[in-house]
Amino acid sequence: MQTASTPCPNHPTSPATFTCARCGSFACEACRSPQASTWCASCAARYASPGLPVSEVLGDTFGFLMRHPGPIALLAGYHILFGLAQLPFNMAMQEAIKSGNLFPFMTDRLPSWIVLIVGGSVFSSIAYALFIRFAGDALEGPPRPTGELVNAGLRRALPVLGTNLLLGIALGVGFILCLAPGVFLSVTLALALPATVLHPSGPIDALSFSWTRTRGHRGNLFLLLVILGAIFMGVGIVNAGVNLVVTPMGLGGMAVGSVITQALSGTCVALMLAMLVCCYLRLTGRWLPVGTSR
Repeated sequence: MQTASTPCPNHPTSPATFTCARCGSFACEACRSPQASTWCASCAARYASPGLPVSEVLGDTFGFLMRHPGPIALLAGYHILFGLAQLPFNMAMQEAIKSGNLFPFMTDRLPSWIVLIVGGSVFSSIAYALFIRFAGDALEGPPRPTGELVNAGLRRALPVLGTNLLLGIALGVGFILCLAPGVFLSVTLALALPATVLHPSGPIDALSFSWTRTRGHRGNLFLLLVILGAIFMGVGIVNAGVNLVVTPMGLGGMAVGSVITQALSGTCVALMLAMLVCCYLRLTGRWLPVGTSR
């Protein structure tokens, strides 16, 4: 059993005091990386310097999506199921809007609306935590058994729920006050979700972590988010067109439209989460240069 009196394998005259989170070696403080305090200097040296080259991040993100269609299909499937579950409520709300009775409708259906909001938030947090944990393992390594990966993701679902809530409040206030503060907060807090799962951190620590780690890279991160926003806007236009076509077809048409639009939305969310994980790994120095083995 290793103890604090165990000599460091690299510096025999110094006692080993910490275990590297990457290679598991028990080493002394002189071996600790100044860039990544939980790693030894040897492991940290293998990884890329923090940076966000826009073209490389985009290439890495789309490359990940092409290599791992299964998790993306699962995330899209979750969006489809949730969209179908709320379809009766949405149809009834549309009828209330047409008849000018939206306020009485929302008053009568308040419990149902709350259930949809809370249920959607909870299940989204679970899905996001699992997807981010998978993406982190796939892009950084080392791989782990499926059961262990699922357990690791589920343990972060509640913190992800808290982070999502804080992000919603912060960004909502930012955009209400003025567009510029909202955009600024969107950039500076962009790494909060992956940090919650992969660091791992509590919601407040994750926001603080993102604020600190994005310094010096916010211009490129802003460009990446603009590109992501353009993709979301394009998908939104397609979804609006689909809804316009299928709404007159009744329940069957709206069900088909819900499947299409939710599948596209779920794929966009997978793209967003994968991009954020790529950015997080690069800005924490945990991104392996091309050609370096994990």
